[in-house]
Amino acid sequence: MKVEYVAYSTPIYMPLNKKEVYLEKLVTLGICTEAGLYSWTVPKGFVSDLRSGPAIANAVLGKWGDTPRQCALVFGHDFMYCKDSLYTLTTKDGTVIEGTYITKEQADAFFIEGLRWDAENDKGLHPGKCWAIKKALKWFGGSHFQNDPIRIYNTCKQEIETCR
Repeated sequence: MKVEYVAYSTPIYMPLNKKEVYLEKLVTLGICTEAGLYSWTVPKGFVSDLRSGPAIANAVLGKWGDTPRQCALVFGHDFMYCKDSLYTLTTKDGTVIEGTYITKEQADAFFIEGLRWDAENDKGLHPGKCWAIKKALKWFGGSHFQNDPIRIYNTCKQEIETCR
């Protein structure tokens, strides 16, 4: 997948506890590829740890995720890992396909390719760091996809709020 550009609304988040933050306002994320524009809306109140993984992965990867675009990609990726997460695809000819389920492979590809685009266009992450993040997601991300307590909490919270 070749990313042509990444569009986002700036995430504004607040600490929830020592490890997690929550969104103060919704974040809209769009990733344009050769197929069209993939888009998500991460709801206000969504909880993220902004970067999970084993200590060894964090030691190797160092600090990242400081730019608004990188934060939007992180929130988007965490949201895509939620149970029943959906995206909308607007194809280049204007056809809108809504409500498509996201696979782990898609979530990881959108995230990594978005980071890679950021690195190429705004001097973001070094390409080697993008590669390392891709490997870390492959090796350690599977246990979190649609199974992570934080993500399940977010999904349940959204369903409860929808029912009110």
